[in-house]
Amino acid sequence: MKALAEGRGEGMGEIPRDERTIRDADVFEALDLTRRDMAPVRRAVEADDLKAAKATLVAHFRLRKRPRWFLDMRTAKPGPS
Repeated sequence: MKALAEGRGEGMGEIPRDERTIRDADVFEALDLTRRDMAPVRRAVEADDLKAAKATLVAHFRLRKRPRWFLDMRTAKPGPS
């Protein structure tokens, strides 16, 4: 997970339709852990403390001021192409 913390993850590429197939590593690979506001998550990932990384990431999303998303992509209807 250290490569992920250094921003060397390759990302998820395509978003899976079935969230049950997403691994913990997939989530952290898809994040930009080099961002200043992601530093606590990065430190937990670097320490291989998955429990703390998850808790810190959830706290980040709950406490951040922006952006605010009110759309759940699992239930969204496709728009015009």
